[in-house]
Amino acid sequence: CENCTSKDASKGRCFECCKFMCDFCLKTHQRFLETRDHKIMTLEEVKKQGAPAMTQQVKCEKHKGEVKKLYCESCQQLICRDCTIIDHRDHKFQFIDEVAERHVKNLKSDIQSASAMKYRIQKSLEEIKATKSNINAKAVQIKKDVDKAINQKIQILEQQRKSLKKEVEAKTNAKVKNLEKQENGLLTKMKNLKSAIDFTENPLRSTNVNILSLSSEAGCRLKSLTRIKFKGQPCEKDTLGFQDDDQRFQNIVKTMMNVFEAPADPDIGLMG
Repeated sequence: CENCTSKDASKGRCFECCKFMCDFCLKTHQRFLETRDHKIMTLEEVKKQGAPAMTQQVKCEKHKGEVKKLYCESCQQLICRDCTIIDHRDHKFQFIDEVAERHVKNLKSDIQSASAMKYRIQKSLEEIKATKSNINAKAVQIKKDVDKAINQKIQILEQQRKSLKKEVEAKTNAKVKNLEKQENGLLTKMKNLKSAIDFTENPLRSTNVNILSLSSEAGCRLKSLTRIKFKGQPCEKDTLGFQDDDQRFQNIVKTMMNVFEAPADPDIGLMG
């Protein structure tokens, strides 16, 4: 019993008090003026009706003793019999059980629709998770590809470094070799001129006889040497430089490699 401390077995249930009571409490309940109109149900009736028998009746706050058994669809609230006459005259109303049945049907339909959307959202979340995982995995691989590509380009640049340095050496050696050849030729000519000059100057410091005997030979030798033409300007120019089109290289690098993606569509996967 939920109404006393006897711990006796319950024999029935008061529908309005929502309590299981023993036989003594049930009889007392029916004798009191305040509770004698309460609806009493036996245990067999409770078992037969199930959940509805466990539901507490809602009493009307405006009309004493009246139970809210109707539902005003115009006002969307529970009302009693007297409410239909006074406050809800000409309103559309039905018994609670009938309205509840319809609402239950509608709610079940709503639950079914919501459950279907919940399932679609769950699938979408799984796809999003998989896509995120794929993107992260691809990002790791792309970074490796970037390093590989850049390292290959660095190797090509290193090879170009060696090639350019070899070209510098080759051009330098060729120019220096030509200049050294010109230099050696001029040194030989200068040596011959010096020798001829010395040979001619010596008799000039001697007797007139010696001058006359050697003047013809010395003069011919000097004239012969001075008639030989030579190139006084260096045969090679010191023009040697390095040209680097840095801007063009940067533009090529920017366009030859890039990271691409499929742009996001704001409307893709939109569910209603």
